[in-house]
Amino acid sequence: MMKYLTVEASAKVFGISPRAVRKKCVDGKLLGAYKRKGEWMIPNTADARLIQGGSPERGVEVQLAGFSAEKVKEAKKRLGIVLRFKERAADRVRNGGTRTDALELFAAEHGIIPRTLKRWIKQYKEHGPVGLVDMRGGNRFGDETISAEAAQAFRDMYLTQQRLSIRLCLRNIGYINKTGRKGWVLPSLRVMQYYIKKYIPEPVRVLYREGRSEYNAKCASYNQVDNDSIEPGQVWVGDHYQFNCWVRHRNRWIRPWLTAWMDMRSRMLVGWEVCYLPNQTTILIATRRAIEKHGPPDMVKIDNGKDYDSEMFTGTTKKVRQKRKVLRAGYLDEDDVMGLYGWMDIRASFSIPYNPRSKRIERLFATIGSQFDSTFETYCGKDVPSRPEDINKLLKDPKAIGSALGLEDFAKLFGEYAQAYNNNVHTGEGMNGRTPAELMATRESQRVILKDVLDMLLNVWCKAKVGKNGVRVNGIYYGQYDMKLFQHFGKEVLVSYNPDDLSCITVYDAKTKKRICIARENQLVGYGENVSEEDLREGQRQQRLAVKFARGYVSSSRTANMSVRDLSIKAAREKSRPEPKQQPRRLRVVKTFLDGQTEGHKREEIIEAVKKAAGAEGTKAVLDMDFSLLKPKNKYEGRNLFEGVNFYEKNRHPKRPGA
Repeated sequence: MMKYLTVEASAKVFGISPRAVRKKCVDGKLLGAYKRKGEWMIPNTADARLIQGGSPERGVEVQLAGFSAEKVKEAKKRLGIVLRFKERAADRVRNGGTRTDALELFAAEHGIIPRTLKRWIKQYKEHGPVGLVDMRGGNRFGDETISAEAAQAFRDMYLTQQRLSIRLCLRNIGYINKTGRKGWVLPSLRVMQYYIKKYIPEPVRVLYREGRSEYNAKCASYNQVDNDSIEPGQVWVGDHYQFNCWVRHRNRWIRPWLTAWMDMRSRMLVGWEVCYLPNQTTILIATRRAIEKHGPPDMVKIDNGKDYDSEMFTGTTKKVRQKRKVLRAGYLDEDDVMGLYGWMDIRASFSIPYNPRSKRIERLFATIGSQFDSTFETYCGKDVPSRPEDINKLLKDPKAIGSALGLEDFAKLFGEYAQAYNNNVHTGEGMNGRTPAELMATRESQRVILKDVLDMLLNVWCKAKVGKNGVRVNGIYYGQYDMKLFQHFGKEVLVSYNPDDLSCITVYDAKTKKRICIARENQLVGYGENVSEEDLREGQRQQRLAVKFARGYVSSSRTANMSVRDLSIKAAREKSRPEPKQQPRRLRVVKTFLDGQTEGHKREEIIEAVKKAAGAEGTKAVLDMDFSLLKPKNKYEGRNLFEGVNFYEKNRHPKRPGA
């Protein structure tokens, strides 16, 4: 039953002055204490020493209940030492001495280090006898330490994502105990901290206070992969990575991106592309390089682009929307990827969102950050804590700008690092002291795909609808007067094009995957002017060449002095093992829907060239001979686009016929 004591009665139990008790009430150290007619009323549940009519001995027994007998015995021994010292210190001060002298003499008499005695006194002052219990080695808390209902109320308040502190929760429980007259037994703050550590497991705390994602990352178990069940070259893992350093590109600082494929079994970097921004083209380039050298895998595991786009970038400002649009282009769409790799008989698996364990390439990116990125003077760190303090000042330094590395040179350096990484011993699970290249060389079979088919497959694929002016791809219309394409008017077709050559596209039937035609870009006519189609087409080509030339003009050369970056790469190369000798392997041909169509594709291109060379639009068949000499000579070929003003004045506005 809960009772209330006066300040004087509580002071006798605590062995302190009434003034010290009032201070404890003001500081909130006696939970449930309140003022009535100007006097503090203290509940006996505020401290275990106040229970059972305020008996000090009974209070100590109650407060230490639940601890082992040895710990209780040791705590009582320390309590006796502390109480005897208080008496000795009071006598010393009355006789003109100091408390410090009394502490040193008393500690020497009892064989105690003065610092230890100070700690005991402080712990007893703050937590009572419980503060003198040796908490090392774990403890058993009994029912009298905290009431069962109070413990449940505390857990309900503490185990939330509001992440309330232990002190606040204990204070709130004390208020409930007071206002509701529950009569609960409540421990001190220190005891409650050990209670949580003992009785609330770490996974439970993480799940309720930090959320499911943190629980999965820190505490949840995961499926362990048997490395021997995977053959080298069988499964590839792909993802994008932004380097943690700055380089110069087009007269400004950028952090370049890496699109990479890693073999899951051997940890070998099989294909990569360093770029300004990741996009569909960089993915195709990295895939082509990997397949040309190692053949296609049986399965690829890639990032879950849709979830990344919808959950991470949810801002509504213009800046956030622009960034979201750029990064969406750099992450793979499930439908497109499943179609592209499905055509090559490659199974595609998308990783669990925000789960680094599902993609082993994340560990490779961490290695790149520590071994490659950090060697650059412009290293910016992977997060705010690891960011150098003077990085912003360095990026504004004209000397640093002048000696900065360009994107092309940076890509070459990473290529050297990747080769060194593939030929250095890997200490990962299942590697057994071998390099990634050595382990890759042990595979017994390799899939192969015809080069002509690979060239056609590794284009950009998309769907389009045939309309009045043909099909529209990237804002450009193709096949305006193509009768083969007109037969599919209103239908959805499959389109393939080379991103480096947008003058024509290849159109396929969306269902049967049969080629329909090679559609060329529609010719545009200037409003109010009689411009020949040939001049207009050539003008557009020259404009594209001029833009391409201007964008590739800016570059930066490497500095002459040796740097940490160069030294690191050379040291890794010197440590590298020689390229392993490839063992004979069984080749497995990959069947695709384009098999048998390459000859017809080339023949149709020859027919188009003959039509253009001879003006024979009605030609249906040609002889099997070399028509390369029929290629029309380009009157602009070999000319410098920047020879002078006369060239542009002469060709910018062609004269009308008869003018």
